[in-house]
Amino acid sequence: MQKDMLAAYTVDNRQMELRRIPVPQPGPGELLIRIRHVGVCGSDLHAFMAEGARYKALPQGGFILGHEGAGEVVALGEGVQGFAVGDKVALEPGSTCGKCEFCKRGLYNLCPDVQFLSVCGQRDGVLREYASHPVDLCFKLPENMDTLQGALIEPVAVGMHAASLSGAGLGMDAVIFGAGCIGLMTLLALKARGVGRIAVCDVADIRLQKAKELGAALTINSAREDAVSAIQDFTAGRGADVVFDASGNPAAIGLTQKAAKSAGTIVLVGNPSGAMPDSFDLQDFVNRELTLRGVFRYRNIYPTAIAAVAAGILPVQKVADRIYPFAQTQQAFDESIDNKAAIVKAVIAL
Repeated sequence: MQKDMLAAYTVDNRQMELRRIPVPQPGPGELLIRIRHVGVCGSDLHAFMAEGARYKALPQGGFILGHEGAGEVVALGEGVQGFAVGDKVALEPGSTCGKCEFCKRGLYNLCPDVQFLSVCGQRDGVLREYASHPVDLCFKLPENMDTLQGALIEPVAVGMHAASLSGAGLGMDAVIFGAGCIGLMTLLALKARGVGRIAVCDVADIRLQKAKELGAALTINSAREDAVSAIQDFTAGRGADVVFDASGNPAAIGLTQKAAKSAGTIVLVGNPSGAMPDSFDLQDFVNRELTLRGVFRYRNIYPTAIAAVAAGILPVQKVADRIYPFAQTQQAFDESIDNKAAIVKAVIAL
């Protein structure tokens, strides 16, 4: 096997370079993976632009982004069983302590000592040809799944976790603000749970078209339409049982309360980009017994997500509309920022 590999380092604000570095060796309990596909996540874009507290200080020498990864096993570390060279795997990116209160309760996504791929100060990401990864966080893909689908297991896990926490089910109406990757994955997860009537709001027509293709009953361009009025019409004046914000936009978050029916649930999936909207009326929360829930990543969900994709229940590959070769990683990031109204989901093929 070759001794060096290409890796994409973010070295400054919106500046990336490809470098040759040594191929890592798998340690005990690890697999060495030949990375084949990596999704470009919104959090990667924030890091690329040096936005947010977690991303403002790049380590000296740069940092490797990318946490939505899948590839093929090329070597096994000491003590690894149940895997073979050639297996296709999806990588769950967060290594947790296993000892804290949250890990012991199965809420490991809330572990305070998590080491997450592509978060500065934690672990380099997988925008590189090879990566070693703990075997317990590597999940085999069945024969009928490819590594493009495998890389999309990470964002669909977010959507599935959001749908689960919402309590959404048969006979309910749902609204999603934000038709980017996470909003669309939430749409797929809701449909898989039997939610038949889902409205999706966004300001980009290409994303709304994708939502319609994936089964949204109503799409609303909130830059041109009164979203709340359209939702009230859609729900015969009652409001929706569950309302999701997958945009992080304070203006959209401010509309969630007006879109929810009494005793409904509002779920914040996107990372909020500002303070709580002034339009939130806490007395209305009390009077109408509304529930507000936050979603942080996911837990205990990769096997279910993989099974659902393999069965054709979650056609995640339809969300990825731009595939870039590894040599064009900088371009993929730039275009995802500068042309986001025309790109739903970029994926890097290595």
